Amino acid sequence: MIADTPGKRFYEEQVKYLLDKDVENLVDKHYHDDAVIVSFDHIVRGKDELKAYYTQFLKSVTIERIISTDKFTETEDALMFEATVQSNHEVIKTFDALVLESGRIRLQFTGVR
Repeated sequence: MIADTPGKRFYEEQVKYLLDKDVENLVDKHYHDDAVIVSFDHIVRGKDELKAYYTQFLKSVTIERIISTDKFTETEDALMFEATVQSNHEVIKTFDALVLESGRIRLQFTGVR
């Protein structure tokens, strides 16, 4: 994917942080202090919980590469994407919707299949 829009650049940076397991920059640069992640398995609130969540997640899962970004759409304050990811366990599909405020995530809905 060519990162030719603000949303695509944000997405590419998010992916880089995850590939690098760079939890500090991921959370500090991409999430508001009171951001919330919602999934069927978890609700994570605030930077401390976000850092703990991503640290634990990335201890058990290594994202080896993004095989494809299958769908992507954006507005000035939201991103939504579907991606196919190779992890150390298996190939997974991830589905995310991000609500942004001032260029950082306020609310994220996420799921995998």
